Amino acid sequence: MQALVLAGGEGTRLRPLTLTTPKPAMPLAGRPFLSFMLDWIKAHGVTEVVLSCGFRSDDVRAVLGDIYEGMRLRYVVEDEPLGTAGPVRL
Repeated sequence: MQALVLAGGEGTRLRPLTLTTPKPAMPLAGRPFLSFMLDWIKAHGVTEVVLSCGFRSDDVRAVLGDIYEGMRLRYVVEDEPLGTAGPVRL
């Protein structure tokens, strides 16, 4: 089963922290913020996650990699922001 996670925002409400680290990779309790959602997704039987990234997508990939707790992570990168529904078109 697959899941789509929207992870492309700039995290403007967390600035200045997100100027150097994207929100999905931001440490929270010693783990990347997005790892909490990925754990929940895995608990529901998902085996592949498509991460729709934009802002600092290379940093997100560097932190999470291509496999997380046995789930395959795929990255779709928005070269320019397409808005909340933009990833559906990708």
